[in-house]
Amino acid sequence: KVIFHNCKFTSNVDFDDSTLPDTIVFSKIKSTETIDLTNTKLDSTKTVNGQKCLINLINAPIEKFNFTYDNFRIYKPDTIPSILLYQQLNSVYEQLLKNFKNRGYTSSYKILDLEHQRFKTFQNPNLSTTELLIRKFLFYVNKLWHNHGYNKERIWGYTVIFLLLFSLLNLIFFPFLINEVYDIKQIRNSAPIDFFNSPVWRFKSAFFYTAIIFFGLKMSIGNINFKNGFGVFYIFFQYVVGLICLAYLINFIISSNLIGA
Repeated sequence: KVIFHNCKFTSNVDFDDSTLPDTIVFSKIKSTETIDLTNTKLDSTKTVNGQKCLINLINAPIEKFNFTYDNFRIYKPDTIPSILLYQQLNSVYEQLLKNFKNRGYTSSYKILDLEHQRFKTFQNPNLSTTELLIRKFLFYVNKLWHNHGYNKERIWGYTVIFLLLFSLLNLIFFPFLINEVYDIKQIRNSAPIDFFNSPVWRFKSAFFYTAIIFFGLKMSIGNINFKNGFGVFYIFFQYVVGLICLAYLINFIISSNLIGA
């Protein structure tokens, strides 16, 4: 552990080619110049074991630091004993994120932001047991869905999966759905009379039936038989999932500049 707690630096601080310790402490330092940690390195043991140098930046002038996050992790205890410490660490994360953004360190910003999301979810002492469970559930949903916004392209795979899954389910219950729950006349009128007994036509009909519900921006309420409550709920569930997928697909296309790029 190397400790610079309460130190004051009045000239450039250059750690060029220095090997980092397990922990380096810059809490409550003062500096009028840049503290450059960009060319530091980890020893071979840490590199092999995937370990990083823990850096303590509580109450430090974070805007004066210049480093990427490849070799570092924010120092914090496994359990946050007080709200004050949580607020101090949260402030460190927010200021360092701003530092990385201003310096254009995109990769470091992503790593730190994902770490910050986990910290706010799992180590916030302000949360009640119920709030913690809800936060954890939403955290894992966001991680699985699009990795907290960093893997938005996953929506293409999820859209295909949902479309095929609903198509298979609708294939099984197709006669009931089109006759007793939601009738789509265009599909019924385009199929041969015995299409229920034709595997090919039944699969095609079930797929297009699903696609119309899944990607349709509105449903024909007059064609819905509300007497079949469970069937109606199932149809609307498909519709809502489809709207969510469409919204994320549009967001991905806009944010990725795919149109007009």
